[in-house]
This record gives sequence, C-alpha cells and structure tokens, in this order.
Amino acid sequence: MLINPLSMSATLPTRRGWSAFRMVFLSRASPTSDYVLRELRFLSGSAQLPGGNMEGDNIPAPLVASASSYSSSNFPWKAFDGTYANFWSSSMPDSNGQPWLQVYLGPQRLFGVNGVYMNAEGAGAAPTAFQVLGSQDLATWTLIGSVSGLSWSDNEEKVIKW
Repeated sequence: MLINPLSMSATLPTRRGWSAFRMVFLSRASPTSDYVLRELRFLSGSAQLPGGNMEGDNIPAPLVASASSYSSSNFPWKAFDGTYANFWSSSMPDSNGQPWLQVYLGPQRLFGVNGVYMNAEGAGAAPTAFQVLGSQDLATWTLIGSVSGLSWSDNEEKVIKW
C-alpha cells in the first residue's frame, strides 16, 4: 500500500548522502505493547536499503543493525532480514520512551532516502508516528522525515514516500 499521509513532512536535503538511517518511534495504537516490525527498508529512489538481507546484527559486513532496545531474541537485524518469519520488537518499557531502530550501511556508502517500506505484525504494535534520521558518522543525526497519523491492520505492509 503506497500512502502519502497529509500529516507527513520531510526536511530537505533528503538526497544528501547518509551512511546510517534511524527510525525513532513516537507513538503506537497500543501504548502497553512493544513496537514490532517484521520488515523495515529505507527507500533511496527505487532501491531498498540495506541492499542485502541481514543474518546477524553485523552480517553481512559492513552492515550493522542496532536499536535502543529489543525484546527476548527479537534482535534488530531481524527487521532487515528480508523475511516476515522474524521480527524486531522493542522492550517494554524502553529506557528513553522513544525507542529507535537503525542500520549502518558502512563507510563510503552514502545514500539519500525518500521513504520507507514497513511490515508490522500487529496493528497495536505498529508505529502511528515516527521520525527518520540520517547520519554520516553515527554521532550527529539530521531529521529527514516525520510521519504521524498512521493506522494499521495486522500484518499490513506500507510504503511511505516523501
């Protein structure tokens, strides 16, 4: 499902080169649930990032998936593994109140981003508002896009472009 919500904004330059992308989760339908994503891809033109399917938090190199938290064995890389069989979920409560999930693409790999692809397991655990940030050094983060007002069905796929 391709959507372009009215309550979405993008901060230019979205075409600027970033080596890492972070999604910061701001809200979900069920505040007592973990955030859960079966799959997350950042869109760069027609390409989906990361380009390879991950098999561990740093496999294949140079990709590195990380998160502010994760629940049980639902590691960050499982949101980038290319299957719906696995998933990442935040732990409850998350220490900072706004959990994040990110992927580092490696040195000298710079991409712009113009959207996201997501598959959420349950409607209550899916993000209803989030921000996408980009970084070149994993220390300084720049807001690329902000989305709010989303609603979900169980196991729904969404493509959101800006």
